[in-house]
Amino acid sequence: MIQSLELAMEIQTGRTGTRYDIRIRNGKGNTESFVQEAIILARDVGVHVIFGCNTKDCAVAVAEAIAPYNVPLYYAGFLGAMPCGENLFPVGITPFHEANAFARWVARSRPDSQVYVLGEEGEMLNEFLKVLEPLENVGVTFKGSMEVTFANLETVNVRQLLQSDTFIISLLPFDLVKGLIELSISQGLSITNIIHLRLREHDIHSAYTDLFEGHLLLSTYLNSSDATTNVQFLEGIKNKYAENAVKVFSEPGALSYLAFNTWTKVIEGFQVGTDRSILYNYITDWFQVMPIPTLNEKTAILYDNHYLLHTISVVEIKGGSLSSIWERAIAPDTELCLSKKLNDHIQCNHLIDATNENVRCVSGAYIFEGFCRCEGAKTCLLG
Repeated sequence: MIQSLELAMEIQTGRTGTRYDIRIRNGKGNTESFVQEAIILARDVGVHVIFGCNTKDCAVAVAEAIAPYNVPLYYAGFLGAMPCGENLFPVGITPFHEANAFARWVARSRPDSQVYVLGEEGEMLNEFLKVLEPLENVGVTFKGSMEVTFANLETVNVRQLLQSDTFIISLLPFDLVKGLIELSISQGLSITNIIHLRLREHDIHSAYTDLFEGHLLLSTYLNSSDATTNVQFLEGIKNKYAENAVKVFSEPGALSYLAFNTWTKVIEGFQVGTDRSILYNYITDWFQVMPIPTLNEKTAILYDNHYLLHTISVVEIKGGSLSSIWERAIAPDTELCLSKKLNDHIQCNHLIDATNENVRCVSGAYIFEGFCRCEGAKTCLLG
């Protein structure tokens, strides 16, 4: 993450001539330390913005602690069902945006599927299932869901999950997924009918590509992308950090790059030396829809509810490599009707028809994270 931010700052300086003073503090991996260090940066050092935190709970705590000092926090992750806060900008893709992308893909590629959902956290699993409810209107049937933890992993009926008509959606983190796959292998079974929503390319590195052969995952960033911006950025990482550069640049690193570009994009036009309270009020009162370029030269869109909507790809793991087989692009000029409230559950009556992109009415579809589609919106992105 630090490598990404430092290089992003250098690139931005080369473009605009603006120099950035970066201060690095060690949060020591726990929320209390992160909060203490963030307060020092905001109160004593006088920084204009903070990037960081290792968990969503940490991000919420830090944002709350630095708000009195007019400092925003950009977090390279997602918050799930947690409230955002006026000065917190989570730039990571959320499972709820992923659910929508999956809805479009499965309706086109695997119509009449029967879906089974595996999740680790009960709250997240339940919220995710609400988002997926409208899939039943395009022929997808839900066979059930299960909370999977290390405590009950050995009791999972893998054979039941491998029925030919069942497609598995996994919300499990890497270690749990790896354990589930190894359990299936020990039983002489092979899991291939599965898409992972919490795994990324840096999880499925060379040591595990055979284990995940034939699996699918959703992604906003691929290290292997041949986009010019990505190739040049990775070359910059390699040249700047030499042997300390990561072999597989991670999505959190790409999101850190995106976080910095989001902040600079929003405040562009302000003079160097502008009082941070002015910048803070401008950032937190943001009421525009703005496209933000990504390393893969796709588009992410910043909305006035502080969230980014990403271009999402379905990626197949095959022959030791990852390749995109489907992409849900985001159109910057698409009109959305945005809720005035943040992070509320809004009952809405529209769902994107996954086959032709037209608005389709569905009674009681739940949309998450402040996006409410209503009559008058030309296109609903979060169907």
